[in-house]
Amino acid sequence: MTDHLRPCARRPPQAQQPAANARLAPVQALHGRLRVRVGGQDGPRLRVDVEGELDLDTLPVLLAALDRLLRTRGRVVTLALAGLRFADPYSLRGLQLARERAVRRGCRITVGSVSPAVDRVLALCERPHWSADWPGPTETG
Repeated sequence: MTDHLRPCARRPPQAQQPAANARLAPVQALHGRLRVRVGGQDGPRLRVDVEGELDLDTLPVLLAALDRLLRTRGRVVTLALAGLRFADPYSLRGLQLARERAVRRGCRITVGSVSPAVDRVLALCERPHWSADWPGPTETG
């Protein structure tokens, strides 16, 4: 086989994991369609702004960032989901499972705001019991 016909053996770039005691940069995760960043910190409480699209492809990026934050920066994370333009039911259920896992570890993940897109998905799913404490939509403008 000639060189120009050989299949490309590209591998996706591996995200570097910071040391447990390393200070994380303001932007926690960036994945084309998803941006996760710490919007503020008050002692062990963090506000995390999530913007873009949350789906099967981008959920692992958010979950890894949350896990890293809870291990290194705080015990309570409040998610601001008002910047999400799209979310699917799978990813929202994944967030709830992350909340449950955090509780087992002595941490807490709360949802401080949701976008109209997130609220629509919850409504289509008939507001699942696990989202009962999620707020209503926050208009972004």
